[in-house]
Amino acid sequence: MRARFGIAFGDRSALWHSLAKTSRRCSPLLGNCCPLHGQAFLPKRQKHCCPFWASVSVRDAKPVVQLSLNNPITKEVLPWPRKSKYITQFFNRDRLAFTALSKVGHVSHDHLRSCGLADSRIKNLLRDGHIEKVAYKRAGKIEECYKLTKSGRDTANRLWGLERAYHAQSPSHDLALAEKYFSLPESLREHWKTENQARDQFQEELNVLRDQGKEAEAKMYEDMLARGLISMPDAVYTNEGGIEIAFEVVTNTYGQDELRAKEAFVEFMNLQYETTRI
Repeated sequence: MRARFGIAFGDRSALWHSLAKTSRRCSPLLGNCCPLHGQAFLPKRQKHCCPFWASVSVRDAKPVVQLSLNNPITKEVLPWPRKSKYITQFFNRDRLAFTALSKVGHVSHDHLRSCGLADSRIKNLLRDGHIEKVAYKRAGKIEECYKLTKSGRDTANRLWGLERAYHAQSPSHDLALAEKYFSLPESLREHWKTENQARDQFQEELNVLRDQGKEAEAKMYEDMLARGLISMPDAVYTNEGGIEIAFEVVTNTYGQDELRAKEAFVEFMNLQYETTRI
């Protein structure tokens, strides 16, 4: 006899009497081969060899098997992995969420909701591996936020051309950055530049100097960057007046030299400067 997932069980009556309406470890239940790992285990090891559990019940005179994974960390019982994705089509609300995650690193649940994502949509993005939860401590309490996975970054790049993603730092730092990002109108968020994009902009200005025959000046600024005397801000955004503003989240670890390096970038690029301290 063969039940769900094509797993052989042997004698039907014996299975009914011993296993019906019970839950057992999958290896002792299914014989000496785990359906997930596809390899045989010695009987004496079967009791501990596999984290999967199988629930057997009788339905229409046939035993039905369902497998689930008992997470040893959270004690959460996860469903058997699906072959198909939960999300097969992406919409503008997804683009807004992926764009925010790509530009600021970490976002809160409320930030994702403000993009138009329902709780069920967020859950499915987690299930499909596009985003992951990150726990952090704030004011003595454990909070959760979200960031893109490698798969999520690949999806963002493939669907919407979101390259040069912001390198996620600490949740507290990035959430302060996210607060500024989400405080802007949606139309201005499109002009938000990440730290990597600010570096690209800096290199473009050096190329302009070289095109003007100012090689020595370009080399001087290039050397300052290499020596840490010039440093990119966390972001550059454009306000409603069309003015570009460098934005920096300042933490307690910042020293005076690092702050001066940020200011040197702002001066060279002829930008306004805004900071917030956490």
